[in-house]
Amino acid sequence: MSLSYLLIIVDCPVGYFGVNCSDKCTPPSYGVHCSQVCECSPCDHAFGCILNTESQETEPTTAVKHKSSLKLHIVKDITNQKTQDETTTYIPNGRMEVTPTQIPKKDITPVIIIFIGSFICLVLVFELRREIKLYMEVISETSCA
Repeated sequence: MSLSYLLIIVDCPVGYFGVNCSDKCTPPSYGVHCSQVCECSPCDHAFGCILNTESQETEPTTAVKHKSSLKLHIVKDITNQKTQDETTTYIPNGRMEVTPTQIPKKDITPVIIIFIGSFICLVLVFELRREIKLYMEVISETSCA
């Protein structure tokens, strides 16, 4: 049984990050992907400086304090096919792509033939050893008598 996954990737709302976009940006970071920095207090997680007090200008920064996590919706499709596997490809823009790949079915016929052949050879070796032992006993009895 194999599982196929369909990933739907959605950017987090402004001011949020993390798994399922459940975490707010922590001060002094705010905005899209928590990529802007507040230079005032209090700092709103989505919009930055709040205008009810003296406001200071905010400057966007290229340094990202928190990596933005994308919201993933996973849909499982369970099938009885054992010949499919998945390859996950990570693309530089932060998105994931899952593509099914074919896995060839393993043919166990040679394994079974080798196992049975080895078992037969083992039985023949023990039988030959038993016959040699019996032959040696008969020879030793006739030479002593």
